[in-house]
Amino acid sequence: MATPPNQNPETVSFFEPFQEFDKRLKAAREVGPLGGEAFGESVSLYNGATEFGAGDLSVPGNSALAVEARRRFRIEDPRNVPRPPGLGDWELDLPHLIGTFQSEQG
Repeated sequence: MATPPNQNPETVSFFEPFQEFDKRLKAAREVGPLGGEAFGESVSLYNGATEFGAGDLSVPGNSALAVEARRRFRIEDPRNVPRPPGLGDWELDLPHLIGTFQSEQG
């Protein structure tokens, strides 16, 4: 085999296609258990409620705070829940802050 240009032949390692194929086959043969949220589901151990989540848009930020637009599908009676148009049975799951504040008068 020829050495690529500008490479020292002593430090370059080559892999034959069958070696890479063998690695991929071995990795595909190893079957392990699925995680707790393999399909994006979340199951409440308190009441058994199930919901699915999917991330549609994620913007990298400069901190650990996630900036993303997600949607959520809850398994529940659809007659009791108003849904915004355009999302079907999904609802938006956008980041938000909630707080309780004391108002001082006077």
